[in-house]
Amino acid sequence: MPGRCACQCCHGKCVLNVIGIINVVVAAALFITAGVFGARAVADPRGDKVGRYDAEVDKWVNGGADAHKKLWDGLDIPVLGTDVAIKYIVGTDVGTEASLTPLVVDTESKDAYGTLPDGDPDYARYTTGRVLVSTNENVHRTDQGMVQNVVGLTVGGQTLQVRTYYCNLHQRSEGEDKNNDQKRIYHWAEKGFLVAVDLTEASTEKWLGVKPLDDSVCPTSYVKFKMPESESYSAAEQDCIVGGNRPERNLDLTITIRSPNDPYVHAGAIGGCDLKFGPTAEEYAGVAMATGLGGLAPFIIGVVCFLCARRMPTPSPSAQPQVPMGVAMQPMHIPGQPYPQQPYPGQQMQYGMPAQGQPVQYGAPPQQPPPYPQQQYGQAPYPTAQPALGANPVQYYGQQPMR
Repeated sequence: MPGRCACQCCHGKCVLNVIGIINVVVAAALFITAGVFGARAVADPRGDKVGRYDAEVDKWVNGGADAHKKLWDGLDIPVLGTDVAIKYIVGTDVGTEASLTPLVVDTESKDAYGTLPDGDPDYARYTTGRVLVSTNENVHRTDQGMVQNVVGLTVGGQTLQVRTYYCNLHQRSEGEDKNNDQKRIYHWAEKGFLVAVDLTEASTEKWLGVKPLDDSVCPTSYVKFKMPESESYSAAEQDCIVGGNRPERNLDLTITIRSPNDPYVHAGAIGGCDLKFGPTAEEYAGVAMATGLGGLAPFIIGVVCFLCARRMPTPSPSAQPQVPMGVAMQPMHIPGQPYPQQPYPGQQMQYGMPAQGQPVQYGAPPQQPPPYPQQQYGQAPYPTAQPALGANPVQYYGQQPMR
């Protein structure tokens, strides 16, 4: 019975089954996640990257750094500059100009050692560094902005185009407005300022200039500033028009030229722009264990819900009065209405199968004789036939035997 089953479902079993299914699905998702991280822990992709980087460090320490030093012993340091002067503007007046400091050989600073932002101790460190560097303080100023956002960086006569700053507009939507017919949109400006340019020598044998900028190893780095959000596009646009060339604090610009054999260059090719080698196998295993244990709780809850639903008794249908075959129930007397009609004396109830050829009607009410006339006060009651003397009285359902 679909109707009765649905009613039972709503009262308990179905609720427990739904709760069980939800918990089992959550547990399955956590178990799958645990399996993925467990597989990564076994594969240990970081171990492969660290091994490749350590091999480059070993080559650099055991001859690569000395070869780079000999290359520059008989060469003049290339001249560094820009194809156009870096000019600053205050309001509408062009102010001062800036020039880049000359390149120098650095063997002591963190730039020479190629310090990586990856803080894990599992990869090799080295202190035999050698790099050409130019550090320029306060190139980006809060009180003055650059006139041009793209300049040509010249290195020994070779010119590379670099973008010194940018200002971009962004937007996002959130919720719906009071009329529920469109989403609310927020706008903001993002400003970025060039703080580092990492170049690589074109050859390890002699000076052949630098390699062109390659975005795959992130040769340029920018410090970004997000301006306040506003529902007005023009307000966000004004942040770029008025102060898009001025940072929130003074910023330096560092330019480096490295040997192609420098481990720092290989770290960018191996680990990507962020110079990181990824999580360790232990970190992957920890995540796998945490998600696996986290999946046990919903799994247990789901199993308990299924067991409880299975053991929950099924409610029986409402008890209905049983009526014998062929016997009509006596209708209840309603005050103010005529009394129910009884069979005529001598009338026998018919049992058995209908005559051949007669249709069988299930559920049809039995035909009743015409009702007795209603008794009027002051008149004799309706006469009833009495059985003959010595005859067995016929007892009818719902009547008292004749005496």
